[in-house]
Amino acid sequence: MSDKKYSKEGRFFMCTILILLIIVMTVSCSPTINIYPQGKPETKLEDNAIPTVVVPTAIQPESIPTQEPKPTEVVPTAVPPTPVPPTAIPPTPVPIVSLDVVDIGNGFWLTYDTELWKVNSDRGYNFLQSRNYNGCNIMYQFGHGMDMNTFNANSFSKTLGGKGFNVTRWTRNSNGDLVLLGFYYGSEYFSVEGPNAETLPAECEAQAYDVVGLSAENDFMP
Repeated sequence: MSDKKYSKEGRFFMCTILILLIIVMTVSCSPTINIYPQGKPETKLEDNAIPTVVVPTAIQPESIPTQEPKPTEVVPTAVPPTPVPPTAIPPTPVPIVSLDVVDIGNGFWLTYDTELWKVNSDRGYNFLQSRNYNGCNIMYQFGHGMDMNTFNANSFSKTLGGKGFNVTRWTRNSNGDLVLLGFYYGSEYFSVEGPNAETLPAECEAQAYDVVGLSAENDFMP
């Protein structure tokens, strides 16, 4: 009886040891599962090693080259020219003209410049005599004949003082000098001439036109 009991206990003990051996062998022969990605070795931490705290490094953004702004083109503002006051032009001095009138016959009045002409009454009637040119006289109704072999007549119309006149220029055939200037105004006739057919200079002719023009403006009245 005791032998049978011992046998059972021995078998039980042996079975227990056998199971333990199987468990040990199973554990020791089990394949290791690599939980890390392929190609990366397993990192074993040393005993009591303090894990290193990795502070994430701020990634600096890629430097973008700054484009310098183009200078703004400044359009020049048109500056209006400074007005320049006109230069005062002094007036041209006007010579003082002293005018007078004379009746040279039958109520026919001439207006004249006393600086250029004077009244001559030595012959018993009035006529204007130039102060500067010999033989330059303005006479009323002093008609006489002219030798056509010696002198030449040229007649034309001329407006003086707003009035129309028929004018005749008598010139010497030999040299073309003016010796007589006749004016016809309606029924009136007056002339510019000298007693001896003296040559009348151009200044005498021009000043005679001035007298006729001034007188015509006054209608040959005083």
